[in-house]
Amino acid sequence: MVTNRNSVVLSLEHHLFFARMMKEHAIFLEVSFAGMNQHIAKEADRYKVQFEKILNQAVKLSHGVLSKDIIQSAELVTEYTQTAEREVQRFTGISIDRAITAMEEDMQGEDDAYISPKLANQVLLLNRSAIRILDGIIDFEENILKELMASSIFSTSYPNFVKHLVHEAQSYRSYIINFDNEEEFSCDDMTQVDLFWDHSVLEHTQYVKAILNSANNELIQSCSTFAASYQKMLDELDQKAACTMKNIEIEPDIAGTATEFYIPSVILPLFADHMLREANHYIRLSK
Repeated sequence: MVTNRNSVVLSLEHHLFFARMMKEHAIFLEVSFAGMNQHIAKEADRYKVQFEKILNQAVKLSHGVLSKDIIQSAELVTEYTQTAEREVQRFTGISIDRAITAMEEDMQGEDDAYISPKLANQVLLLNRSAIRILDGIIDFEENILKELMASSIFSTSYPNFVKHLVHEAQSYRSYIINFDNEEEFSCDDMTQVDLFWDHSVLEHTQYVKAILNSANNELIQSCSTFAASYQKMLDELDQKAACTMKNIEIEPDIAGTATEFYIPSVILPLFADHMLREANHYIRLSK
């Protein structure tokens, strides 16, 4: 049960980061299905709405509670998020609650803020709601993956991309359960977190390379070079942060130019911004 300050703050931080990720995963899946698979797109949209509710509640509970570091890290929202959401709405017709993003842009950090018993109870209820919805979306995404692997359905999402979505949802769920139980992270736990984000950063680069226009030789080469070097560094913990910083130099460029339509690709502007926020999250954890 969430009662101590650390569990409350960590729960809120992870909801703000991961609930936004989950709602965007639902959007990416929704966009990838058409025709006979419209029922899958509609279910993805329902999960988008549910995670928007989790995110909205987390934002309202987090004002004046989060540390200044996470507010300033650009892992919750970036300078591109609002524009990316607007353009995805324009391209796809999918509704996105951009008021949540506006609220997050105005959030203020407060180190060592007081956590009231009422807030702790509200976070406990939020955690339980999130776990219930996560159970649903994990099952949903795993079923999509099985059907893709069996060639039972068609999607523009690669199976490995869907597998990536499942892993991130499972990770989010495990964090919230740990915070709910007020369990301390061991060294082994932190190593697993490092490995998870190592592979996530690598998968992002590989996926971007796969969906860039073939004429984008310079950016494709940047992705290839980074992926090759990062693969070699996965076991060298003292070099990880430096290598990831190189990737950060690529991802803001992708996010900004995709938002402004300078990169020929099938990358949604919101996906580019999504990757940038995940990279920023990783950088903060690596410091």
